[in-house]
Amino acid sequence: MAGFIGSSQRLEYTCIGDTVNTSSRICDSCEGGKVYISDTTYQRVKDSILCTPVGEKMYKGKKEPLMIYEAIRSKRRGE
Repeated sequence: MAGFIGSSQRLEYTCIGDTVNTSSRICDSCEGGKVYISDTTYQRVKDSILCTPVGEKMYKGKKEPLMIYEAIRSKRRGE
C-alpha cells in the first residue's frame, strides 16, 4: 500500500506492507556493492538480467525460506 501516512502535523508519502518489508530485509542482508533479488523478481527479469543464485535465506515474518539471487548485469541480445 502506498499513500500519505501521518497526522495533520506531519504527513509523509510512504509504502507499507509485506512486500516492502521483505524487500527491505533482502536489501539489509546484501553485501555492499551487490544487488539481491527474490525469486519472484528473478522470474520477471531472468531473460534480461544475468543472475546467480545466492541460496535460500530465512527472513523475519516468513514461514519458509526465500530463494535469493544476485543480479550481476544486463544481458546482451543473444545471451
